Amino acid sequence: MVKITSQFAGKTYKEIAEIKAVEIAKVPLSGKYTQDEIEIEVLGIEKINLGVQIFARAWKNGKQIGFGGDGSVDIEKFQFFNTPIVVDDPLGDLSYTRKNTDDVLETVFMREDPLASIKYQLADTIRVLGKDGTRIIENKIGNTAATVYGVSGAMGNMQGPDNATYLTVRNAANATSVGTGSVDIQNEFYSPNYLIYRAAMVFDTSSIPSGSTINSAVMSIYPTGGTRSGAGYSGTIVSFTGSPTTIAVADYDNYGTTSGGAALESTLTAGAYRDITLNATGYTYLTLGGTSLLGLRSSGDINSTVPSGIDSRMSAQGTGGANPPKIVFDYTFSSFQASPMMHMMGSASGLV
Repeated sequence: MVKITSQFAGKTYKEIAEIKAVEIAKVPLSGKYTQDEIEIEVLGIEKINLGVQIFARAWKNGKQIGFGGDGSVDIEKFQFFNTPIVVDDPLGDLSYTRKNTDDVLETVFMREDPLASIKYQLADTIRVLGKDGTRIIENKIGNTAATVYGVSGAMGNMQGPDNATYLTVRNAANATSVGTGSVDIQNEFYSPNYLIYRAAMVFDTSSIPSGSTINSAVMSIYPTGGTRSGAGYSGTIVSFTGSPTTIAVADYDNYGTTSGGAALESTLTAGAYRDITLNATGYTYLTLGGTSLLGLRSSGDINSTVPSGIDSRMSAQGTGGANPPKIVFDYTFSSFQASPMMHMMGSASGLV
């Protein structure tokens, strides 16, 4: 059998997203399954441009989960763009390199498994978007949920220059090196020098129509390194004005300082997706109908807090792993057009 990933060579990220979408749409995903304590009933899956959409209900602890702004949606339409098709597997024949909880580089093995991957990713999106289900209107179908995964090659980290003067490191024009294997932020003193890492986050948000109203947007990252944080340090989303296709050393000073959303670094622990909810300022950093560039910095770096040791350090999976960075959207668009599958499912919701 020809591997799906063998078709990626020489392709653009959009061409790769299309290849993955075609394969994911073929998987036998229907009926009920349980993932991470969430029971999910899949009613249908179909291919869309650059992705797939899945119609599903969900329950947790025997209670149905609601969706939409007020939790009244019974059947949500979940859209996934540039979705991963691999899962971690120690016996797999694919691999990537990441930092482990001891902050040592390790090789992690994976296997191609579009079905297992989309089942996990659907459950995690439900975790992010699910609401109390007491307002559910039976058969009401939603049309506002989208999960967008990071662009390969354009997302990664950059290390500032090693120097014994903190502000020389923080205010430098250029990084000393860049990497795309992981998403790292640091603000630390490693005698005799200070060390700062910043992360560049790039997402193709062209499939979310320009003019849409964002009801919520959550950036989720999957930490793998041993997060260390002094009291009060946060991983903070900021503006970023680098390239949408490559990461370069000259991008080091292209980061803003105004928070677009933050989470305490102590909560960004390894082993699962961890969330940073965008605020109203963060929404302005997004380009719906185009490409969205975000920066991620330690609050210590932003505030010029001189570290005394390993005060701030976090490393998360990049786009090469099974759990790449993503943004989960709940949005509203005034011009709604039902898909063929929604027509087939009926008009009980009043949307079709």
